[in-house]
Amino acid sequence: MDSRKIQKSVSGSYIVTLPKEWVEKYGFGKGERVGVVVNEEGILSLVPNGAGANPPKECFLSFEEYPTSSAIQRRVKACYMEGDDIITVTSKKTLPQEVKGDIKAAAGELIGMEVSEDFASRVVLRTLVDPMRFPVRELMKRIYVLASAMEQDSVQALRESDRELAGDVIAREREVDKLSRLMLRQLMIASNRVEIARALGIKDLRSIVVAAMVARTMNRIAWYAADIARQTLAIGDPKTCKPPEDLYRLSEAAREMLEGAMAAYFTEDFQMANGVIDRMEEIREMDTRIEEQVIRGSRDPGSAIALTRVSRDLRRIGIWAADVAESTLIRIDGNE
Repeated sequence: MDSRKIQKSVSGSYIVTLPKEWVEKYGFGKGERVGVVVNEEGILSLVPNGAGANPPKECFLSFEEYPTSSAIQRRVKACYMEGDDIITVTSKKTLPQEVKGDIKAAAGELIGMEVSEDFASRVVLRTLVDPMRFPVRELMKRIYVLASAMEQDSVQALRESDRELAGDVIAREREVDKLSRLMLRQLMIASNRVEIARALGIKDLRSIVVAAMVARTMNRIAWYAADIARQTLAIGDPKTCKPPEDLYRLSEAAREMLEGAMAAYFTEDFQMANGVIDRMEEIREMDTRIEEQVIRGSRDPGSAIALTRVSRDLRRIGIWAADVAESTLIRIDGNE
């Protein structure tokens, strides 16, 4: 490791010289700027930006290769998550207006993505997200808080027959989707640039893999929370199919598992993660019992189906929480 002497200027600022090789590698000159980041361990990192940064990563797509609406939208999103800064969609002929609409709709589901050029046969999207503004730990916390709140509010909507709250939960799923895609983008960038990884608080490749697994799992949990809200809207008259109290107990158990799993993830606590995994059989038994109660007590088959699906969704939230805990065990093992 290179050692540098700290000096003090007349104005009181502290100065450390930069390695000549590093400056020349990134093409810096006098007066140019670099990003300065201090992580939780007190390690200071210099991150190239501006003129000295890596050139923008570009992705070129031909409309003829992705002729359907779903295909072009999925490919645009994939390029974003792969870390591309510029996405150019071209066509040998004029791009149909509906195709341009699909491309712009896809951009609207990606944080920081905007249309920078719009021509007859070409649309260019540009990502304006600065990766340094979204540390992985903080981004993961945002995703978790949103998903957890969705589960809690969806069950409250069911308990109170609050259709407006159920609709609000469903709308929030889109925000979790956007944050999850941003998380995967951050992790892909970090996997290719060591200086970015360190600045984002990522220790090693194992941490990147585990974070990606947890982010995808949180996205699934948000989907199940939104589905509980959708089933709430599908229930007809609540009087003909009252949810059993065990359903709310299952919700509490699943929420406790999720809280424990994420706490274990953030603190790298093996025992806490292990405790979450041990509760899987508990929630499976609760789900089975609830299904039997709903079938016996319901006078409306459609509402009964919706309630059993809610129970199944809650069980899956608990199971996915256990999946987060299992991923955490991998992360802990890698740091021992």
